[in-house]
Amino acid sequence: MLIRKIVYSCAVVFLFLFSSSSLFAADGLIKKVVFHGKIGGSESVVFYLNGPWLPKAFALKGEKPRVVFDFLETGLARTVPSSIETSGDMIRKIRIGRHSNKTRVVMDLTAGGSFNFDQNFDESENILTIQLFPADSPEIEKKLVIKADQEKRITPEPVVELKEETVSETIIVVEPNQEIVEVVEIVEEVKTVEEVELVAAKEIISEETTEVVVVEKITPEVKDERDPALDPLLDDVSFENTSSKGEMVLFKLNGFYPPTVSGEEEGTPLVLCDFAGTRIGEKVVRELATHGEYIERVSVKQLNDSDLIRVTLELVPNKNYDLQQVFFKEDNLFVIIVNTYKEIEVTEDTKE
Repeated sequence: MLIRKIVYSCAVVFLFLFSSSSLFAADGLIKKVVFHGKIGGSESVVFYLNGPWLPKAFALKGEKPRVVFDFLETGLARTVPSSIETSGDMIRKIRIGRHSNKTRVVMDLTAGGSFNFDQNFDESENILTIQLFPADSPEIEKKLVIKADQEKRITPEPVVELKEETVSETIIVVEPNQEIVEVVEIVEEVKTVEEVELVAAKEIISEETTEVVVVEKITPEVKDERDPALDPLLDDVSFENTSSKGEMVLFKLNGFYPPTVSGEEEGTPLVLCDFAGTRIGEKVVRELATHGEYIERVSVKQLNDSDLIRVTLELVPNKNYDLQQVFFKEDNLFVIIVNTYKEIEVTEDTKE
């Protein structure tokens, strides 16, 4: 009897420093995202962070209303899913995707409603809570409300830049009991994409005060809040079996967007490569019948109701596999290398 396993080599080579705990190199990290259903007339989404990484936010109205939060220079833990089905009264779904310099969180809202939101940051625990509530809620009288025809920004004093021996970069510090309030009102006035970007809130750096208030002006839906050319794109998937290192699957991307890689050993062994927030290019062949010594087939598909692309490598059964991952950053090329390692005979001692 033989032990059959898919082994991930410890000698994973990246030509760009890449942490296994996050999807891309960044200063900030979203460690966990949790949705809380309706409590006291509001619904909330809680972000567990590794520091005071406050997002920029804007809302879009239309047939598919949504609120968008951009966490600049912030990565995403591998355990955070790309989508959360909330089925709330106000928040229907949460979609999470990474970009080259930010993590974007989109909250899909119930159509036909009128909502406001605020955010509260717990500096002692690095927990950011986004709370959504109906626009006619009595609680709104206690919040800072931005009118549709206003373009107002509250400018605080600068935040102190910490000394070099503590931290080498400027960060925003918030007193534990202070509240960062952000309430918006979705309006009908039509703006261009440029105006949306210009009005989106800017974090203001100061020297003495420890409080920062970020105010957003919201504009209605435009064709798309993102530039498709800047979104992660899987441009090509190919198979190569001429290397002495093993059989390879090559993924051509438009930036540093390595996937989350996992394996399944039950039945036919599989290697799963999940690309979050990624589009499939026109040149990508959805089914590759490779018939290799190790890789039998490669399939590419967009998961239903998700922005997740899954590439599945179907391996030949009854072998013990060793996998390596390599990212050539200059070429935006991610490579999975599949080979075998020496099979180990199972004895009575190794069964325990």
